[in-house]
Amino acid sequence: MVIPPTVDFRPNSPPEGAVCVYRAQVKYGLMLPLQPKFKEILNSFQIVPVQLSPNVVAYAHSFLKLLQAQGIPWTLTLFRTLFS
Repeated sequence: MVIPPTVDFRPNSPPEGAVCVYRAQVKYGLMLPLQPKFKEILNSFQIVPVQLSPNVVAYAHSFLKLLQAQGIPWTLTLFRTLFS
């Protein structure tokens, strides 16, 4: 379910059981429910989707697509090394 923003809802305090994402994040590749690789990235940095700019989502999504096209297996270590 999509809950449009109101004066009562803030990105850092969504209703219980909800998560805040920006339309631009979805436009640039963030899928809901979150892909396992995105979950792993978020958990690794101990952040939530609202803390990512849309550009970060685009870079991570592009990186995953490039690895897939080259047949290179994705690992969190590889991601963290390149985006540290």
